[in-house]
Amino acid sequence: AIPKELYLTDGTFLQAMMNTGVDLRWHDPTSHNAVQNGVVKEFGAHLYIEEKPQNPKEALSRYGHLYAADFNHMNERGHRHVAEEIMNIVKRELESYPEKPQSGSWGQGDSCHSWYQSGQINMQYSVNLSLEQYDPNNGKFALSTGLNNPTGHGWVIVQNPFDTPRNLILSYLATGPPPSIYPKTEITVHPEGNEGTITHQTVLDPVTYDYEHKVHIVLTTKIGLIPPGNVIVNWRPLENTGKPFRLTATAVVGTYVEEGGILGATEDFTFFG
Repeated sequence: AIPKELYLTDGTFLQAMMNTGVDLRWHDPTSHNAVQNGVVKEFGAHLYIEEKPQNPKEALSRYGHLYAADFNHMNERGHRHVAEEIMNIVKRELESYPEKPQSGSWGQGDSCHSWYQSGQINMQYSVNLSLEQYDPNNGKFALSTGLNNPTGHGWVIVQNPFDTPRNLILSYLATGPPPSIYPKTEITVHPEGNEGTITHQTVLDPVTYDYEHKVHIVLTTKIGLIPPGNVIVNWRPLENTGKPFRLTATAVVGTYVEEGGILGATEDFTFFG
C-alpha cells in the first residue's frame, strides 16, 4: 500500500515510479499461497488470479489502472474486471453442469446439525447449556455455558442413525492469530448409558495460524468413528480465557470424509464476542 500522503489521482505517482531507478521487489507470498491452496483443496474451488509479472514495475504498468489511489484497494474498474473474470469461470463450469442436477447426501449418507445461523437446535444437551447469540450484529449462534460460566462443562447427544460406524465431526468457534480467546477444551465420547466406556478422548485448541490479521471463524475437527446409536459428547475447558467453548455444529458422515469446510462459516474479521 502507498502512504496516504503520497496518494495522487492523476497518475503522477505511477509515472514517477516507472521512470525512476527505485528497486521494487515482491515479498514472499508463501503464507498467502498456502491459504489459497487450502481453500481450493477443501472446497473444490476455482482460483482466479491475475498473471504475475516478474517485475513489480511491469505489474504497476499493466494493472495500475485497476487500483485506487492507495494501490491497495481496487477501484470500480478493477472490481468490474474481476467480476467479469469470475463470470467467465462460472459460465465455463456451467457448460458441463447437468440440466437436471440431482441433490443428495454424501456417498455413505450423513446426519448434520448446525445452529450457527438459524439459532435452532433439535438435539438433546445438558441443562446448563444455552444457545448463545454471540454475534448479535450478524445473527450468529453457538451452544455454550455462557459468559457467566466460561469454565463450565457441557454435553450433547449425537445420533448415528446408520447401521455402521461413522465419523463424528465437530464444528466450533476459534480465533487467530494466537492466543485464542477460547480455551483449550477436552472432548470425550462414550455410548449413551455407558459412561465407563470412553471411545474417544482428545483436546481441541480453538486457534488458527492461517491469518496474519485477527479473525473469528469456525473450525471443524474429526473426532473419530462412533458406533450406530447414540453417543454423548462431553466437553471440559482446560483453562479460563474468559470465554466459553462454543459449539456450532455436529456431523455424522462417511468413513472417508475428513474435516475441513464442513458446516463452516464465512470468516468474520470484525467481531470478537
